[in-house]
Amino acid sequence: MLKSRWLLLAGVGGMFLFWRVCDADTVRWKRVGPYDDLNVPEIAVSLMTTEDLVTLLVAGESADGAQRFGCRAHIWLYPEKIEIGFTTLRDNSSVFRELLRRKDAAEVILRKYAQLDARAVPGKRTAEESDNEVLVRQGLYAGMFDDLETLLCQKEVLEQLRGKEPVAVRVILQKIEDRRGYTRELMKSNRSPIYSTQSVAVVALCRLLTQAGFQEMKRWLEKKENMRCLTSVLISDEQADEVIRMAERMVKAEQRQP
Repeated sequence: MLKSRWLLLAGVGGMFLFWRVCDADTVRWKRVGPYDDLNVPEIAVSLMTTEDLVTLLVAGESADGAQRFGCRAHIWLYPEKIEIGFTTLRDNSSVFRELLRRKDAAEVILRKYAQLDARAVPGKRTAEESDNEVLVRQGLYAGMFDDLETLLCQKEVLEQLRGKEPVAVRVILQKIEDRRGYTRELMKSNRSPIYSTQSVAVVALCRLLTQAGFQEMKRWLEKKENMRCLTSVLISDEQADEVIRMAERMVKAEQRQP
């Protein structure tokens, strides 16, 4: 009886602690740096919604003004072998591990990704805000695309998208074109671009087309130099453009099917 009472009190206490400190938009758990959101007490992540887990893995700002740097840094630490970065992320992020266990992970990730607006880049909030502060917030916003594309590259997420690859490919293609179009507009007006590269998106496209059994992609990957597009973000502009064209042809072929 005493043991049962202790367990009940511990459970109630844990729930109270969770609701006090683990709301995804007001992070409070021993938070000392922008990457602390990636590793949260297990009791907390198990009770979070899938959408909250995704939020913690994506760059941005919490309601209290704290910055989140997202999960994409684990790719850029190992740009030639991104699976090492993914493994490191799995080993060190309770939030990441929990997300990949969720059966609705792919659905939530793709929905949040589709909602991103490449032109909704944050501007200056107040006259007192410095240009550097604005640039940081704009960088975080741009990073949201890379973070969600990083999540779309995961094998568990890809498996959930099996049979739905054309849907995901269409969304990624749209986000690539949105960013490129906005970049062209900025450069025409002599302003600095916000989005530098879409190489993570290209990796996601490669993996989706390969999983879908797209024959053109299969033949293209027979060349050793092209295989890196599955495992590296250090790809040439020519390779990226070719992957994008193949993805566009795949979508058109799928649309022609009765």
